[in-house]
Amino acid sequence: MKNFKTVVAVVMIFCAFTANAQFKFGLAAGVNMNSWQGDVGSSVSAKTGFHGGFMAEFKLPVKLGIEADLLYSLKGTELSFASIKENQNLAYLDLPIVGKWYMFKIASLQLGVQYSQLLSATSAGTSIKDQFKAADFAYVAGVGVDVLKFHAALRYTASLTSISVDSQAEIKNGGFMLTAGFWLK
Repeated sequence: MKNFKTVVAVVMIFCAFTANAQFKFGLAAGVNMNSWQGDVGSSVSAKTGFHGGFMAEFKLPVKLGIEADLLYSLKGTELSFASIKENQNLAYLDLPIVGKWYMFKIASLQLGVQYSQLLSATSAGTSIKDQFKAADFAYVAGVGVDVLKFHAALRYTASLTSISVDSQAEIKNGGFMLTAGFWLK
């Protein structure tokens, strides 16, 4: 009976929080500064790419929220061999899900995970998609600002596992994402 009362109390508290929760969605776009880490075997430089797509947030009245985005994202790196520079371009469909703690009314700390589905991979116009795993799992940490309908975030993402299909190579994505967005609702 005591366990039943505890379960009922937890359900009632959850219902009270979600009844006052706010849901909003919008559009987002921004810039990526990405690079590879690990067994690259040559000089690596950060590559600038872009991302864009949709964002949604479920905000609780206790300074907490959950944001999930669906973004088309260009990543990769620039490899240097002697005097030759070669761009490695990887296109992903990213799904970051972050918990948000609102320190102030408009500013939040963000921490979460990201699933990325590889869409394409090219080097010098040639497909190299078969050299990379179809999925990438990463952690996400950052800060964000929401003022009226404007949204901005700076996040760092880093792969948790290697993106290379070669079991001997440990290559991971890592980099910063600067996002600006507009909440539609």
